[in-house]
Amino acid sequence: MNDKFTMFWDTKVKPQAIICAKGYNLMCKIEREDIPEYDENNETLKELREMNIQDLTATWYIGQMIGSVEHDLADGRKGLGLLNSVMQVNETLSSKSYWVNVWENDFTSEEAQRLNKLGELMNELITYL
Repeated sequence: MNDKFTMFWDTKVKPQAIICAKGYNLMCKIEREDIPEYDENNETLKELREMNIQDLTATWYIGQMIGSVEHDLADGRKGLGLLNSVMQVNETLSSKSYWVNVWENDFTSEEAQRLNKLGELMNELITYL
């Protein structure tokens, strides 16, 4: 594994990705426990809704990316999981259509700003692949 990739991941990208994946663990719990989305009394769903995340899909895929990268780093190799997830998140956050269609080019929210910063870091990360 490239030392520059690992260092940049650990010191720059991963901390920002963790911030962007806020809510991922709750989403995993919902999936694992097969909680119906319409259950308004479920505490896990209430907690996730209270986070007021606009793009839950971004949360999901960034959380998946963290797991894939960490798994491959622990194994000391680059596998399809790492490459696919890093490229997918990078391409999406670099895409003008993502920002137009999901955010209407509005970067004023903290969530959009965090994702935009992650996108900038991802652009550099892929140079170390």
